[in-house]
Amino acid sequence: HWRMMQGSNISSDAQPVITSCVPHIHLPECCNVCTAGAACLRRAFEAQDYAEAEQQCRAALAVDPQHQRVNKELQLQLCRVQQMLAKPQEAVAACQAALAIDSDYYDATKELIRALLAAKSLDEAVNLARSTLQQHQQDGEMHQLYREAEKQLKMSKRKDYYKVLGVDISASTRDIKKAYKDLARQYHPDKVHSSKEKAENEDKFREIAEAYEVLNDDEKRGAYDRGEDLDQQGGGGGWGHPGQHFQQQQGGFQYTFHFG
Repeated sequence: HWRMMQGSNISSDAQPVITSCVPHIHLPECCNVCTAGAACLRRAFEAQDYAEAEQQCRAALAVDPQHQRVNKELQLQLCRVQQMLAKPQEAVAACQAALAIDSDYYDATKELIRALLAAKSLDEAVNLARSTLQQHQQDGEMHQLYREAEKQLKMSKRKDYYKVLGVDISASTRDIKKAYKDLARQYHPDKVHSSKEKAENEDKFREIAEAYEVLNDDEKRGAYDRGEDLDQQGGGGGWGHPGQHFQQQQGGFQYTFHFG
């Protein structure tokens, strides 16, 4: 896939990278520049030097922009490299470039879905995964990609309990308890007097209690972090419903609270 025809014109931008890997190559007469570039690219991957691999991909793409069969594969490799470099938007563009050359390039389609997920373009990832799966029902990898896309989309739309409590995802149980106590005192409805403020504090207080109920329980927190449906397990939104009595004792500070 990498061999080029004798006499191909080679961009000056490509020459320094290619010759750095194969210093004795004679560029004007070279007929296997991409073969040499492929070896460099492979070595960069094996060494996990993804910045070098990205440079090799770009250099090889500059050799012959009209060579579609080779360039679609180079764009796919570039997409993969840029994901490793945490450049999701650029990875999306590379995969789209591969598909612009060959719209039926299935490997590029699957990689594009991964890049879209990394770029947090979740609706687009789900739609592409769904339409692609309809044509590749026998591909287990495609089923897995579709499930992952749907899971991430669903997770993006749920409440962020870590954000509610103002803690990091790696927060300890102690940190979570402290954050909860501080917020519970701050937003206790008895601290305000107007009906509007009381209603606002009630909503906030309920949200805080819900987040704490999940994150303070190792099993529920693990399920939440994995993106599992807590509602089906009796958690996640199942606590503190309107009309439910809520009572909490913490460090001598007791309150009884009724929702609704």
